[in-house]
Amino acid sequence: MERISATSPQRQPPIVTSQTVETLLGASAARHVLYLLDGQYLYQSQAEDGSIRYKFLSPQAVRLAFSHEPVDSGWLNPGICRWGYNRLGQWAIMFIPPAVHTLWLPTAWVISNMPGPVESPGTGEGLLAAQVPLPGLIFAGAGRHYYLWAVKSREFNSKLTLFHAPLPNVYENGQICWGSNQVGPVTPQNLKEIWQLFISSPFNTHLSASKSKRYGTNILDQLANLWNKKRKTYPVNDLLPFPNSGYRQGEGLTIGVLVDQLIATMERTVE
Repeated sequence: MERISATSPQRQPPIVTSQTVETLLGASAARHVLYLLDGQYLYQSQAEDGSIRYKFLSPQAVRLAFSHEPVDSGWLNPGICRWGYNRLGQWAIMFIPPAVHTLWLPTAWVISNMPGPVESPGTGEGLLAAQVPLPGLIFAGAGRHYYLWAVKSREFNSKLTLFHAPLPNVYENGQICWGSNQVGPVTPQNLKEIWQLFISSPFNTHLSASKSKRYGTNILDQLANLWNKKRKTYPVNDLLPFPNSGYRQGEGLTIGVLVDQLIATMERTVE
């Protein structure tokens, strides 16, 4: 590299002509052009048959192409509430309103006088299809990891406080244990399908403690009790608060703060 002394006259930047571009890029020089038009980006491409195509691009798409900056959709309506992606993959958040769900529960933890024959979906353990109410749930996916938490509200709000989901097979941090089930990376299109895979899978006693105030040793006792009494709503006062990792002393962790932490964790993973 040539060194320029402080006393040398200031040099002008080189002039780039169309001939220079054609020399550098060859046949691809005129096939891909990006125009900046009053803050809008127009992408021009030439197909092999010679036809010219145009497409307007958003500033976010152009910025991501040049800097690999993560994209965040912002909060959306209930259902898929928020979505984004970064270098590690996509992430998405879904709200599941309070409802009665069909849960496959071990017969050993269900009251003995239940009607009907015992059915088993081939797990080697007697299972019963029980109609059990669950509170509002937050189902999240980040890359290939999936999480579940509970809320006390019937409607979604990013400021809602999180609680442990009253279900077994969910770790203390909310991450789902899939057992032998195989799940792929999350997308906004497959999040509901993966939720159905989880909620329709057989539950067992794994990770069943510390999910209920009344039934602290095994949440299956609570689920069986709700089924036997034909309850239509989950007693939300029985939910245990999700631990707050020092965000604010004495306050529960909210959905918005947790999602920010989840995204930050993904970013740290790839650094």
